[in-house]
Amino acid sequence: MVAKFMSDMATRRFRPSPPLSEPAAETADPKRTLGTHPDIIEAIWMLDTRLPKPCRWSFWGRPALVHPATGVVFVVGIGSIGYVMRLPAWVRMHLPPEFAVVAKELSIGRRYTIAPAGREWRFILPAAPVHDWVDAAYLFAEEDYVT
Repeated sequence: MVAKFMSDMATRRFRPSPPLSEPAAETADPKRTLGTHPDIIEAIWMLDTRLPKPCRWSFWGRPALVHPATGVVFVVGIGSIGYVMRLPAWVRMHLPPEFAVVAKELSIGRRYTIAPAGREWRFILPAAPVHDWVDAAYLFAEEDYVT
């Protein structure tokens, strides 16, 4: 058992469980340890620069944006698939399918869905007006605190 563990460590096949939740600044080497493609992490961190307060977070070992006052998660990166965003109803009511979807088909024939997370969540596609939406998602996360 110990020999296998040491062998796995030597070949980097072992990855300890990520912390459930911590500030991104406390995550060692986030571009290599968050289980998400570096381009997706960079896109999420760029969205963070638009917000009134820093929201960068590591959530279940993934890059995320979390409202600093409410603790509500409103953006999460997922592997090499992309990222999902928690959007208010007024945005979701007018979503064209080329901007955001509940389920995403990959070229390898796999289908991923965010539906179990709740009706507010959508995969964000490249053509989406993400700068407007991240502002709306931030305010939506803030509303959970106010109401």
